[in-house]
Amino acid sequence: GEEDEEEEKKDQEEEPPTDFPGSGWPGFEHRATAAHRIQDAAQAVVYTLEEWVVPSIAGPSPHGFAYKELLELQGWVSLLAASLPSASEGGPPELGAALGALRRELAKRLRNIEAADGRGALCLGEWRGLVAPVRGALEAAVGRAALPSLCRTETCRIWTLLHLLSIAPLARLGRAEEAGGEEVGGNSDAGNGAAFDAMIAFLRRYFTCNSCRKHFLQQVDAGMYNLAGARVGGPRELALWWWRLHTAVSASVAKEGKCKADRRWPAADVCTFCWGSRVGPGGKVAHEHDEAAIASELVRQYWPRKPEGDKEIEAKEL
Repeated sequence: GEEDEEEEKKDQEEEPPTDFPGSGWPGFEHRATAAHRIQDAAQAVVYTLEEWVVPSIAGPSPHGFAYKELLELQGWVSLLAASLPSASEGGPPELGAALGALRRELAKRLRNIEAADGRGALCLGEWRGLVAPVRGALEAAVGRAALPSLCRTETCRIWTLLHLLSIAPLARLGRAEEAGGEEVGGNSDAGNGAAFDAMIAFLRRYFTCNSCRKHFLQQVDAGMYNLAGARVGGPRELALWWWRLHTAVSASVAKEGKCKADRRWPAADVCTFCWGSRVGPGGKVAHEHDEAAIASELVRQYWPRKPEGDKEIEAKEL
């Protein structure tokens, strides 16, 4: 009847377009900047350190962090301190200083436990005290230049943090090549093993979403998305492995939830060089991606541009 036709018309009007990859992203994606993503990543840093990191109740010290837990935690904090954009690169100076201090304190605690032949632990209360300056650093940075969040969930902020960490070597390589007048891109001989080890160990131990952790570890254990090649590859492979994983997760979530929105990133109307299309059997259009272009877009969207003097980034409403 007329009511059914009206309802069907309404559904069609509300259904997002599906004629290009990423068509399900909201309009503000066009105005998102690296500064917005860095702030979301910084919030994820504080959230995970405060809410995720607790001693293992099944471990030798259920009220404190034993040596192996501290070792993995120090690896994660070291990665954060080394990989997040520094003040000279356009990152929040307070956060870098606070993470550096936390890294040094964890290294000191590890040396003390080693000197005591493995006896000793870091109590949960002590840990929370050590993390408090990181919270203060975030609040200082946000107070200086608050930006609207691009994320509605903490999961989104975690992904933002993982991408920012994974593109740091590629972004810095590009900066170095720009300074030397060489072509941006390429690989480094250092490999990505340490970064992968720190990120995987942290998510394996502390990821609070059990189903998410299980799925993630299944992908890692199966070596999906050419993990072996990415571990020994250069900066571009590190960035692209986490992009491939995120893209696969987004597609799986959309399929399971029967979501009609296309949330592949970057959206084709934001990065026109990232996607192409071809007509397959039966006239069906297949979309193909260009990973070199996507790697460049990851850097453009996540890493701050070269600072101009001491000028601060203005907080702009989306």
